[in-house]
Amino acid sequence: MSALRGCRRRAHRCSSGVHAFESILAFPILVTLICLVATRPATAQSLYGTIVGVVTDPSEAVVPDAKVEATQTETNEKRSATTNASGVYTLSTVPAGTYVVSISKSGFDAFEARGIKLTINTTVRVDAKLTVGGQPLTINVLSNAAELQTDRVDVHGVVTSDDLQQLPQPTRTYEGLIGLLPGVTPPNPGFAGAGGTNNPARSMIINVNGTSANGTNVSVDGVSATNVWVQFYSTAVPSTEAIATVNVVTASSSADQGVMNGAGIHVQIKSGTNSFHGSAYWYNENNALKAKPYFQPAGTKKPKYIDNDAGGTLGGPIIKDKLFFFGSYEGDFLREALGNFYTLPTPDMASGILASPTPIFDPTTGNADGSGRTPFPKDSTGNYIIPSGRISSISKMLIAQIPSGIPNGVYANNIFINTPYSYDLQKIDTKIDWNTTQKLRISGRFSDYPYSQTQPPAFGNVLGPGRGYNTNQFGNIYAISAMATYVASPRFVVDVIFGLTHTTQNLLAPLSNTRYGADVLGIPNTNLGPLPTAGGVPQFNFTTGSLNGFGYGYPSLVYEDPVFQYTGNASWVKRNHSIRFGIDVSQQHMNHKEVTPTQFNFNGGLTSLYCPSASSPGCAAGSPPTNQFNSWADFLLGTPQNAVNNVLNVPAYITLRSWMFAPYVSDTYQIMPKLTLYVGTGWDYFPVPRRENRGVEYYNPATNVYNICGEGRIPTNCGISVQKILFAPRAGLAYRVKPNTVIRAGYSLNPEQINMYRDGLYNYPLTLSQSLPALNTYTASTTLAKGFPALQSPDISTGTIPLPPVVGVSSSPKHFVRGYTESYNLSVQQQLGWNLLAQIGYVGTLTIHQHTRYNANYGLPGGGVQSQQLYPSFGVTAAETIIEPFEHMKYHSLQAQLEKRFGNGLQFFSSYTWSKWMGLCCDENGDGQPEIPIPQYYHRNYARMPDDRTNNFQLSAIYQLPFGKNQRYLTEGISAAIAGGWQVNGVLSLYSGALFWVSAPGTSLNAPGSPQLADQIKPHVAIYGAHGLASPYFDIFAFAPVTTARFGTSSFDSLRGPGYGNLDFGLFRTFAIREPLKAQFRIEALNLTNHPNFSNPDNGVTDPDFGLITSTNPGSRLIAERYFRLGLKLLF
Repeated sequence: MSALRGCRRRAHRCSSGVHAFESILAFPILVTLICLVATRPATAQSLYGTIVGVVTDPSEAVVPDAKVEATQTETNEKRSATTNASGVYTLSTVPAGTYVVSISKSGFDAFEARGIKLTINTTVRVDAKLTVGGQPLTINVLSNAAELQTDRVDVHGVVTSDDLQQLPQPTRTYEGLIGLLPGVTPPNPGFAGAGGTNNPARSMIINVNGTSANGTNVSVDGVSATNVWVQFYSTAVPSTEAIATVNVVTASSSADQGVMNGAGIHVQIKSGTNSFHGSAYWYNENNALKAKPYFQPAGTKKPKYIDNDAGGTLGGPIIKDKLFFFGSYEGDFLREALGNFYTLPTPDMASGILASPTPIFDPTTGNADGSGRTPFPKDSTGNYIIPSGRISSISKMLIAQIPSGIPNGVYANNIFINTPYSYDLQKIDTKIDWNTTQKLRISGRFSDYPYSQTQPPAFGNVLGPGRGYNTNQFGNIYAISAMATYVASPRFVVDVIFGLTHTTQNLLAPLSNTRYGADVLGIPNTNLGPLPTAGGVPQFNFTTGSLNGFGYGYPSLVYEDPVFQYTGNASWVKRNHSIRFGIDVSQQHMNHKEVTPTQFNFNGGLTSLYCPSASSPGCAAGSPPTNQFNSWADFLLGTPQNAVNNVLNVPAYITLRSWMFAPYVSDTYQIMPKLTLYVGTGWDYFPVPRRENRGVEYYNPATNVYNICGEGRIPTNCGISVQKILFAPRAGLAYRVKPNTVIRAGYSLNPEQINMYRDGLYNYPLTLSQSLPALNTYTASTTLAKGFPALQSPDISTGTIPLPPVVGVSSSPKHFVRGYTESYNLSVQQQLGWNLLAQIGYVGTLTIHQHTRYNANYGLPGGGVQSQQLYPSFGVTAAETIIEPFEHMKYHSLQAQLEKRFGNGLQFFSSYTWSKWMGLCCDENGDGQPEIPIPQYYHRNYARMPDDRTNNFQLSAIYQLPFGKNQRYLTEGISAAIAGGWQVNGVLSLYSGALFWVSAPGTSLNAPGSPQLADQIKPHVAIYGAHGLASPYFDIFAFAPVTTARFGTSSFDSLRGPGYGNLDFGLFRTFAIREPLKAQFRIEALNLTNHPNFSNPDNGVTDPDFGLITSTNPGSRLIAERYFRLGLKLLF
């Protein structure tokens, strides 16, 4: 309502241009769009392109007042301009398409350039030299010609519709091809790449040029598709059949690109034209055409795998030259058995017989701090024995659920389980384009993406997880957008966007209607709150070793996240200046029903030995290292070292409301015909978010005061301040040294777009939580039999409440500092002939003050709970997270590319990136924390970032074989019929492996909030390159566990895993059935050579499989081994 009132107050401004409209209908449409208020950074100019040029006469003198007209060949839409006193013209905010550019002036022959291909977010130069007394000059431009980037200073790449349709893509998404561009880290499916909750569209994580994946902004027809909850995923990945083009800005973005501090990915949905066009297709993959997984046990059959992907498109005119439609449907229906190795307790371990290489100590002996303990007795073979009477009855109930068939004596990867899995994802995209008048163009889009996933848990409904721990997930994403462009005059164009994207996600956990922890296992005060959110089995996690945990991985949940968006822009051409200004306003809603699962964590410290000094009994070599036998022994005894409990404390949804305002202004100034200068700036303002009915929460660790903003006398924003001087300057030059050579340099500063209170969504008291501590890593926080103390909901009416010492929260500091990324580039682009285009350049970024989750209640080495920073004054033992601007990163790269657009049957694109990406390990995306939060050890965090790839080479190619009618060879008769219509396509990827570091148990470190590094005891770590269950990948004897209260001597991300190499290949045959109907048969071999790419080895120094590689790395795909895809496609 406030937005509508504001519009009414501005009525004279909202209606000031009404007299200019030529249609009565134009006024209510445009005013409605302008007065709508919305929410996510928009990228309106990315929907359009620009045509520029200089007109001269035969003497090279400029020609002013020449008439320039651009006509889109698909729809006959026209745009016009006249040259200024410098002979320069600019057509801005032009819809993408193929154009005929006509230039005329009295006394000169007409000039016409045909086949001008304009894509979104690009500038095309069409210069003209007018002649006198001759014939009209017509130039036919090869529509697939590789174009010099003569007038833009950003670094961007384009994935065309041909690329999407022709190149083999393992995931059949545009994201699978973005990785071909220089500076792009190979797209990563990530933890939710298979779809479902957090990523129902099955999108990928995309980092570019050493920037945060959370800074990547994806828009579809100008409407943001960024996932507001897990920001490095997208809410929409349209069908490749529905996409016209994808423009990817990787560095030095312009001011009108919207808020982003990473990549700007702009996806354009196809539009209808004056001709009817369409397609129908079906693709099939199945296990008969799929290689056996590399690590599948010998003698077993290939697991089930059937994927059917079918759909179609249709577009054309409703009213010729006026009204057009396009529609696309794709349904992907996957049925498979997912096979994985797991590590479960052996029968001996289940009965308390532990073949541990180090002693299993009895926690009932010795001292309270864990010192002076004596081991459990051994049997005749040297195994430690935990008496049956000491085993927790709750543990016994869970042990009874362990699957059979696990061999004794094998303590890693000892069972291979196939679990049935299904995923259905449907994609519906529709679009209407309406040229209402010669000045007003309106477009509308509706997209709908319903999904569902089922997979039973690998270990059964009680023990759960494995890879499949959520049996039922379903939901829907829909998007609505309306766009309008109004040409007030040839020199002044206005465009506006309204968009809504709404995401609904549902998840039902196993046994979600049963309070299994409380009612079956009998653990007090678990499964509290309403069902199904509170239902299911608690987590039982083994944090030392490689044992798989028990219980559910996610609770039942519901997400309802609408995102609204509004953008208004204007382009004004004044002499040699093209000025653009506008504003983005965005709002994000989060409405969630979810709690963190109840957890019991077993680190092995209860059955280990604390050594206060070397003279203590059994401590000559320090505290014995813990291993997975210790973790399992702690579980048998029912004594967790840490326990966490959470209860949903709201009747409906936990809510968060966030706003963003981003006005900008920019100028593209053609200083001279060969030199273009770009300058611009944005001003970004992010107010403090709020709940639906009040403010958020604020925690001050200095005073231990916890405020409920907007309650009692507490201000709605709790006095939290945000920056109001977030300017985002950009500048750059493009200089045309020669007609075929361009030098470009650019700079941009982009504030990070992350939601400052996203991590506080589930804060106390919306969620009642407790994290039970232990005195140190050698003592228990509770027992399974005791469970948790009762939880009480506090009275928040005064606005200030006591924060229980076992409750952890996430809070902004009093003054929130928003980070930013500086991007700079210098490149040379050269047209080489043969339709080749080469480019080489430097691209660098510097990220300053990126936010990170900082645990203000860290502990010191050897100090345990009593050394935590908030414990002496306030008795606080929980982790208290403050969103601090501590992360910084720097990136340097050399990037080269060679491109040949389609000609003589061949098209290829190759890119190479050499780069180095450094920062504070290992929070490159702002969704983690510094590994070591202790200030005096903070320097230990500085390392290469996890997604650093030193070398990255990509090559893609499309080749039509030169046989058949209208080709070079075998042009007639039967030979032409047999040999004609064939096409081969391929994508080759070669890049460096991922980084990793060697960890050690943190029992002896005893520093809450910090992990432990292993000691490196050799100066050089040999890399053997082995894989499998027999030989280690690297020299495991170069590392040792740490047995005293200090950090290990090794470093974060000091080792690099196996490199990656893959070749995808496609073979197509196209048949002409009857004009215009064609049929195309396809066979694609994904990972043609079945080359195994391996994941990183196990990195736990005391793990039984330390140093071993036990899985393959699929890279930017979901399946690592070779598989064939068969397809049939009809086109007209």
